[in-house]
Amino acid sequence: MNKKVIERLKTYTIQEKTQLMENRFVDNILDKDKKMENNSFKILNSLFYNNKDIYISKHNRFSDYPLHSHQFIEINYVISGTCTEIVEDEIVTLRAGDLIFLDIGCKHSIKALSENDIMVNIIFSDKSINIQWLSEMKKSNNIIFEFLVNVLSGIDNLQKYIIYRNKKPSEVSLVLEKIIEEYYLQKPFADIIISSLLTIFFTELVRNYNIKAEERITPHQSLVISILKDIEENYKNINLGNLANKYGYNKNYLSNLIKKETNHTFSELVIRQKLIKAHALITSTSMPIDDIILTVGFSNKHFFYEKYKLHYKTLPNEMRKKYRK
Repeated sequence: MNKKVIERLKTYTIQEKTQLMENRFVDNILDKDKKMENNSFKILNSLFYNNKDIYISKHNRFSDYPLHSHQFIEINYVISGTCTEIVEDEIVTLRAGDLIFLDIGCKHSIKALSENDIMVNIIFSDKSINIQWLSEMKKSNNIIFEFLVNVLSGIDNLQKYIIYRNKKPSEVSLVLEKIIEEYYLQKPFADIIISSLLTIFFTELVRNYNIKAEERITPHQSLVISILKDIEENYKNINLGNLANKYGYNKNYLSNLIKKETNHTFSELVIRQKLIKAHALITSTSMPIDDIILTVGFSNKHFFYEKYKLHYKTLPNEMRKKYRK
């Protein structure tokens, strides 16, 4: 891994300095980004900083991290040393090169890391899971693939976490560490490279994780993946009636099936795809906002601004200014 990134990860954070000196846990999650639950807390989606689909942070050393869960998928990756976690009441020890996939709602706590134990937390939203990739990988009877399909479909995984034992260097660790480097170094086009590397990372995991899933992807899950791909490719003109005819289903039945499998209505999925396309144009081009609104298929400007603000927590012009900086 890049020496500058390694040095940055080894450098004490403010929280680490306090935890080391005062021998106590220092919480760096704001109250607005978490929800208290009995004897634990849940970290909310609002933690995604700068409205990016992926967020990487070093896990602070020198103190136990209390029991918690997330509204998103998290990967813990050990760069050096070891890490011991209590995951769903099971003791898990990770060594350099190992990683653990934690599903939405998976409860875990982390024992204090020492000086030479470096672990990073990688969190990403379901928007980071490439629909085209899922469609192409449908024939893979692999537990990693099943895990991601269930996340995207809003289905609870029976297995709430997956451990990948990885000897460095390997294809998996090389790709993952390249993602970490790109994230911290922030060279030009880093976000685009990270997005592409994520797909390669998932593919390498599926290729190298040799434990097969007990059950294949269900017909309904397969159908939803195909529909999501259709929405991604034809978001401007797609409608539920045409989809129902294409797949041979009753329109109302298909609408209910989509809602059941994804926890979103068909209209919500189309609007989300339009917003994703609009966001890409806003942050990577100088095209006028009004032109972008029409280009991605919105007919009502006020409706677009309302949905964009709700989805990205800021207005389009403010987002563009942030990316230009």
